[in-house]
Amino acid sequence: MSRYPFSAQTKSLIEIADKFFYSSQRKEAIINYNQALTIEPDCVYALVQRGLALQEEGQVEAAMSDYNLALELDPQYGPAYYGRGWAKSWLQDYSGELEDARKGLEFDPDNPGMYLRRIATALSGLNQFDEAIKVYSQAIDLNPNNEGTIYNRALCYLQMAQFESAIKDLDRVITLDSDWAWAYYHRGIAYDQLGNTEQASKDIDLAVHYDPSYEQAIQAQQILKKNQTSMVTTSPTPTGGSKIASTLHIIQIDYMALLGFLFPFGMWGFYLVLWILGNIDPSDLTLPIIFAFITLLSVMVLIWRVQTINNIFADGLEAVATINNISFFRDRGRVDYVYTFQGQKYVGGNAIHKVKKTQSLQIGEQVIVMVDRNNPKQAYIRDLYL
Repeated sequence: MSRYPFSAQTKSLIEIADKFFYSSQRKEAIINYNQALTIEPDCVYALVQRGLALQEEGQVEAAMSDYNLALELDPQYGPAYYGRGWAKSWLQDYSGELEDARKGLEFDPDNPGMYLRRIATALSGLNQFDEAIKVYSQAIDLNPNNEGTIYNRALCYLQMAQFESAIKDLDRVITLDSDWAWAYYHRGIAYDQLGNTEQASKDIDLAVHYDPSYEQAIQAQQILKKNQTSMVTTSPTPTGGSKIASTLHIIQIDYMALLGFLFPFGMWGFYLVLWILGNIDPSDLTLPIIFAFITLLSVMVLIWRVQTINNIFADGLEAVATINNISFFRDRGRVDYVYTFQGQKYVGGNAIHKVKKTQSLQIGEQVIVMVDRNNPKQAYIRDLYL
């Protein structure tokens, strides 16, 4: 095992690879790390650096293999724990990320900043935002000009609806990096949550200016403009126009609607099995009558859920919401979010089923919700149901 390259040829290849890596030319970096590892396959530094480059390219499993191999060769190499923790964060294994980040800090105490950021990210993923903010603050004290750390702390403040604190952090980020579209977008969201739609619109416009392909910013820009238009009309209209939610998507996503749809099939399937096995008397109508009554109730629940959601989509108003919690137990889950509607802050949530669409939701993500104008506490994430 060699922690660092020892031959002149390997050192040269790694120096070239590092230059590519730190200039964001990841593919070229990987090629040179590969060549270096062909000569010295147990060079832990090269393994970890290649893992970081692979992960930047989205090859998380390959990166994880490099980190694991590096730790087999050198169980006390801190950067390998940092890399593996980062990969676990991508895989939403925040407990594993936290464990690796703390081990990395233990073995590499001379570089605390990188591990503190990883620890804070894990705590944020575990919804421990207070603790995450404390650790981010420690990292910022070590490096006051690291805009990435300040930005991540701002996101924690957003999750806790501490919008003024988020804005202060994002002001610092923009001072350090004046064309960072994400920073403008999230500052715009914070201003919008505080009811300052004028400043929110300016920031969202700047986010789109600096990144014309920023889809969330484009959607927020459209919503803010429509909201401003509706404020000067005598009879407000839905900001997104009349929409009809997909009945199929409602059944797939909404947990109550799914139960209303599936329960009769399961119940009558059970009855059919009993009938085939001869465990029931066909002349006894008691069980079929009970099952028919339950079926009717299930269908009524399904129709009620579909109509409720569609009524809100057809007549509701759009608002930007920030997801602050996602949890699943087996196939059942819940997503919670914070949004401001007509100048007042609300905390809403939806009971959801575990499918690809709902699994793609992220804590801290901004989403569009359809809000019931007559009962603003009731809202549904728009794109899940269309």
